[in-house]
Amino acid sequence: MLACQGKLMWRGRCASVSVCVRDKSHCRKVEIVQFARQTRLLLVRLLALVKWTGDSNSVQECAEMSALLSQQSWMYSDTADQLAHLSRNLLPQACMPNFSLTPALDVLSLGQYLRLPLCIRSRTTPSPALAAQERLNTLCLMECAIRRRLLSEGVPSSMCVSSVCNGQVTLRVPYEFEISLSVVSTDWSVPWRLIAMKVLVSDALADKPVLIHSLQHQYLHQLVQSRLFGDSPLLGTYECLHSFCLGLQLDCLNMQASSVCVCVCVCV
Repeated sequence: MLACQGKLMWRGRCASVSVCVRDKSHCRKVEIVQFARQTRLLLVRLLALVKWTGDSNSVQECAEMSALLSQQSWMYSDTADQLAHLSRNLLPQACMPNFSLTPALDVLSLGQYLRLPLCIRSRTTPSPALAAQERLNTLCLMECAIRRRLLSEGVPSSMCVSSVCNGQVTLRVPYEFEISLSVVSTDWSVPWRLIAMKVLVSDALADKPVLIHSLQHQYLHQLVQSRLFGDSPLLGTYECLHSFCLGLQLDCLNMQASSVCVCVCVCV
């Protein structure tokens, strides 16, 4: 009897456990189906809303208005921040200076102001011209400074000093170029100043003996002035102008040889 009762109790428990498992699996399936149905409905509504917003002009206008309002709000807040910064940091220091009573009294009583600073006078009023004797003394000092500088720096062997007069020195290379230099100070750290430059290369057979354009001459003038800022200014100037004149002579020789060949071919 006891054995039969135990078997019956065991079978009842197994049946109840199987029923519970079946109920739990059924509930889970129902929940999954309900979740899928709700998600599908939400996605369908979202798709309809997206299509409607893409085709509706009112939504775009609302978006533009929202962006404009947000920008204006940012500008208002930034303006308020800037005004607060000015009132707290800059305005306390912006005090009105004391009134200048002395110049006012001079102008009202004398009709003129005699206390103008010398720095303003030197910038606005031209300095008086030198007298004839002062000019001669200045030119003599400049010529002495030029001779000392030529002796200290040394003149390239291919260049010859044509003259030292009127506060400038003329250096010449026959059949190539001629330059005039001057100094603006007795300090040797101040570079030479190029006053004039002349290219002596010419074509005697051509209609126009001048072989360079004015723009080329201007560029060459600037190039030579830049060479005068170097460590060996005279040597750098000579190398620059010598290479240019050699190229110009070769071009001239090439043109003459070409013209001679054309004449020989015509005669033959």
